[in-house]
Amino acid sequence: MQWTVGILRHFRAFSTPEQNPALGVLSTPAPPSLTQAVEQLVVVASYYLLPEGVLRRKPPLISSFELSSDLLTSTLQIFGYNLIPIGLIIAANLIAQQSRIAEEKFVPVGYTACWVITLLFALYVGTWSFEVVTAAPPLQDRLLRVFDILHRAGLLEFSAYILAAVTSYKLTLWYSDGKKVIRSRRPNDVKLDRTEKVVLVLVLCQG
Repeated sequence: MQWTVGILRHFRAFSTPEQNPALGVLSTPAPPSLTQAVEQLVVVASYYLLPEGVLRRKPPLISSFELSSDLLTSTLQIFGYNLIPIGLIIAANLIAQQSRIAEEKFVPVGYTACWVITLLFALYVGTWSFEVVTAAPPLQDRLLRVFDILHRAGLLEFSAYILAAVTSYKLTLWYSDGKKVIRSRRPNDVKLDRTEKVVLVLVLCQG
């Protein structure tokens, strides 16, 4: 977790006119500690309030996903499947919406996508709705399993989602006031420094 916090301090994503001459962009998604706290609260709430397995096979994309019996093929399938939420966050960051708090600032839509993915994951853990049906563990095990990075990928995936959001904010091309696009940039205007490029590649590899 500490390395994620350190990188977030570097990518504060508070755009200045020099960084983004089109318009300023209001920064970061939530700090990892807040994101994790909200995730844990949703796990607890869904555990007590929702039936076990209620979300199983609900999204069509998940219900139609079947792993190949071939090890290499199934590995590539999982890698590609894990890239979907990261790609969604990066693609959503192409658009920034005007902030309701500071009208002169704009919030990349990818930050909202990051929250939605986090909350959905928490609901799946709380209701134990994973497609691979196993015995549902007690609540305390569900809360702690995300920190078991030696056996579980949950915390690494959270880190990847947050880093995807904060390293791709400079990719914003269109700025909306909620009704229409009021300013835009050309792809040639996008400039990433070396550190941002390296972290973005690592995020994609972590998928």
